[in-house]
Amino acid sequence: MKSEPTSIWTRDSSDLLKQFLEGGVGAEFLSHLASFRPAPEISNDIHAVALQARKIEGFELAFNSILRLAEPPDEETGQNLDAYPDPDDDSKWPDQPEQKEP
Repeated sequence: MKSEPTSIWTRDSSDLLKQFLEGGVGAEFLSHLASFRPAPEISNDIHAVALQARKIEGFELAFNSILRLAEPPDEETGQNLDAYPDPDDDSKWPDQPEQKEP
């Protein structure tokens, strides 16, 4: 389930976060945070492997979300430029992929 942000993330917010992450304390923060990434486990139990994979996926999603917040949002949509289009906007999701001419 995707939760809605509690505040509007602006270009200024992105700029401030980027400055922090590029500084000494921000770099240490990212390094420290990365050290909490769950390690893959070797196991014969498929359920344990699947659970560990989900933990790793969740951690990476959260970590990458922090990094994406440091990129300024698009002025028009308010979304980060690498974000997917709104899933409810049919005009952003054509039924047929664009064909490139040879």
